[in-house]
Amino acid sequence: WFWRNALHLFHEMNSFNVTPTLVTFNAAISACRRGTRLDLAMDLFNTLRDVHLQPDVVCCTAMITACEDSAQWEVALSMLAALRADGLRADPVVYNAFLCVC
Repeated sequence: WFWRNALHLFHEMNSFNVTPTLVTFNAAISACRRGTRLDLAMDLFNTLRDVHLQPDVVCCTAMITACEDSAQWEVALSMLAALRADGLRADPVVYNAFLCVC
């Protein structure tokens, strides 16, 4: 249930004229991960570029970890590819998260 509260606060930011940052996106994605809501995490991830933010390693790791409970290794693999396409380097935490999905 906590993920719902986190998403509510995330979406409520706009009504207070507070612009979400990459940190707030990462926190919201992590909340979705804890709530096993990969679909909502993916929606947030896809919204990043719409608000002119680029995913970082933390964001991609959160997305890969979100794939674990639903065994979505294909999505995790696409996150790993997106990380590389954005010129970011995968660290041991990223690879560990990916291996846990498989």
